[in-house]
Amino acid sequence: MTTTGHGAYGGSVVDDDLWARRSSAFGAAAREYAEHRPGYAPAALDWLLEGAGRDVHDVLDLAAGTGKLCGALDPAMLAELGRRVPSARRLVGRAEAVPLADDSVDVVAVGTAWHWFDTDRARAEVRRVLRPGGVLGLVYALDRTDVPWVAEVGRLALTSVSTTPPDPDAPFDLTGWEGWELEERRFDHVHRRTADSLTAMFGTQSHTMVVSPEERAETLARVRAFLASQPETAEGEFDLPMQTWVARLRPPG
Repeated sequence: MTTTGHGAYGGSVVDDDLWARRSSAFGAAAREYAEHRPGYAPAALDWLLEGAGRDVHDVLDLAAGTGKLCGALDPAMLAELGRRVPSARRLVGRAEAVPLADDSVDVVAVGTAWHWFDTDRARAEVRRVLRPGGVLGLVYALDRTDVPWVAEVGRLALTSVSTTPPDPDAPFDLTGWEGWELEERRFDHVHRRTADSLTAMFGTQSHTMVVSPEERAETLARVRAFLASQPETAEGEFDLPMQTWVARLRPPG
């Protein structure tokens, strides 16, 4: 059996068993995920919150992961979120069955995670918990594939279960949102990395975590060797150019 819209931003066809393994893989490396995954441009999150058009008192970070506004939530990820953001109210739930009352939040924010959901059910739950005038924000961290070395290292990091990377011109499939008011913006930013920490970051991606130990080791060795060969990345710290893409969506009515 296959599923459309799971495991890839653009709606690639993915085997259900593979999708399930990939979506639940993050907890095994929660600490590494929190340490090595890039965050988002602060200006992007400011713009998202401004979209509510009202004073924002309650924000639901759906699939909060370790607190980066990112990831698929499970107990290990939840524990890491508590360690890093102890003031956050943490709830175990699912995007398809949010454990909150109707009309209870001003903003729902989803960081690099909407593609793991049953989108129709999750969309209905978002509408249910949003207060009138509230906004849903889909936030994605994108590689700057217009930078040659970034594009090449991304290609070398692909594994046998990798899905098609998102198109930088259309990073997310927004079909099915008829009637929702939509705005999109992109925000350039950078993250400081070393060759070792960037290699470790690729090791926290689901398509790397679910393959055999041998393929994982080969993939990461390939990435590390490439970084060592490039003048931009061979020595010390360097800037990893990134882009945060945000879609602000307001439900109809």
